[in-house]
Amino acid sequence: MMHRSTFLSLLIALAAVFAARADLPGVYIGVGEAQGMRVEMSADGAGLQGAITLGDGERRTFRAERAGETAEAAIETGDGSLWLHFAREAVGVVVTVIPFDAEGALRADRAQALAFVREGVALPDAPERFLPPPTAPVRVIDARAFVSSYPFWPPMAAAWGWEGVEPRFRSVIRMFPLIQADILWTLCRAPQRTAGLGEALDGQGVTCEQVVSAVRQMQVSGAFDRFKRDVAQERRVLMTVLGCARDLTRQRPECARAGAETAKRAISMETAATALARYR
Repeated sequence: MMHRSTFLSLLIALAAVFAARADLPGVYIGVGEAQGMRVEMSADGAGLQGAITLGDGERRTFRAERAGETAEAAIETGDGSLWLHFAREAVGVVVTVIPFDAEGALRADRAQALAFVREGVALPDAPERFLPPPTAPVRVIDARAFVSSYPFWPPMAAAWGWEGVEPRFRSVIRMFPLIQADILWTLCRAPQRTAGLGEALDGQGVTCEQVVSAVRQMQVSGAFDRFKRDVAQERRVLMTVLGCARDLTRQRPECARAGAETAKRAISMETAATALARYR
């Protein structure tokens, strides 16, 4: 079972996987730290009417003002008030809850970001070898765990994870241009540029600006879903290659095929640039 601390990052990351987003009105069920909580919202003119049930079990109503794709509301509690910020995501909503005491003083130490999924939508199972996102640079990370997990991590965590993959396995990953393009799209959106980014870009024929722009165009044109499906298909091949590369004594048929695949890719002229060009 996925650790509850990973639910929020998974929900946020899913926004990049699903091209279409539903509007805010609806019924949402809490996950992770919000388990047992509930949000209900319906359209009311330019705003929203709703109710939220938090950890104390009390159902509190609110009227929220829209602000683009988000909404904001304030509710009274027995010992102060709560400011609520609703941000819609691919399969649900993230609710930031900021409390104020009876004197109106901000209690930032008690602020929370809670994840909710739309009622009737099941979260996908965590992928095999899934790891929670690193919160700081890591010395070593299993290559297969990185490949399985980075799509669900914030960009900075992915940048740290990439640098923790052994160099020989980073070289193997770079032979898979769709995966490398997807990794670059993640790394290039990190708030800080790491040393590993230069290596990830080396020989790929693109800059960060070009990668981010290309993916943005896919999202506009509708090609993003196809790109992600193709990345997932290539990921399955890469996972086998990485597994066989870790243990060179394996004689299984899939490892023979993996060796042939690696040899073919080693002489291929494909790069992240040519891979991204398929989706223009």
